[in-house]
Amino acid sequence: MSASGAFESRDGLRLATVHQALAAPRARIAIVHGYAEHSGRYEELLAELAARGYEGHAFDLRGHGASQGARGHVDDFADYRGDLDRFLERLPEEPGRPRFLLGHSLGGLIALDYCLHRAGTVAGLAVSSPFLAPGFRVSLLQRAALAAGRFTPHVAVPSGLRLDDLSHDAASVAAYANDPRIFRTVTLGWMRAVRTAQEEVASLAGEVRLPALFLIAGADRIADPARAQDLFARLGSTDKALRVYPGLFHELFQETAAERAGVVADLVGWLDART
Repeated sequence: MSASGAFESRDGLRLATVHQALAAPRARIAIVHGYAEHSGRYEELLAELAARGYEGHAFDLRGHGASQGARGHVDDFADYRGDLDRFLERLPEEPGRPRFLLGHSLGGLIALDYCLHRAGTVAGLAVSSPFLAPGFRVSLLQRAALAAGRFTPHVAVPSGLRLDDLSHDAASVAAYANDPRIFRTVTLGWMRAVRTAQEEVASLAGEVRLPALFLIAGADRIADPARAQDLFARLGSTDKALRVYPGLFHELFQETAAERAGVVADLVGWLDART
């Protein structure tokens, strides 16, 4: 059974955590969730990892879930980086028990940015549907809003997310729609911070050299799957693996049971080969 907790960010925010502690884990997995969601949506994955000997840990990003902070807002991507520093400090890397980072969507971008700036901190990186570019057409109005973010960073606008693009599983989509901890807005400052991080990660992909696994939804209409595959090809890692799931939507860990089982098996298999 997982346990909840919290830690304090460098600027004094209380950030909520979920832990699945094991007596003798094969490795520790730090999970970074996607935009607008929270760590509670990974309870099933935490249990599955624990059943295979992996100790899972997750936290709610600032402005998400039970964590403090303006909803969905970040002033600079360095804030996410600092929060992940603090979180990983609580997950010591011990001989024979490496730490791995797993990031989904926005969490995938955060994880890649982190490994770019914090080389050697974790033993390996896995990302699912990393948000490296939108999988939808950006309107002129959205482009104008992005430019305005420099002057009005805290202004929030509708995210425009289509729930049917999340998953083929109707129950999963309904759970997302009815979750009071999930919100439907983005701030202009967040949009600018994300764009800057996307450009930096894309330009410096060759400097990411640790073992890496990319899990890509082939029919993703939220995060561009082609951009993710292009970045994967340019990673500096000599140990890297790519899994593309044709027809699957953005939320790979929230897809139908049969499809989801294959994704989890690929993740666990990759971890097994590196522990």
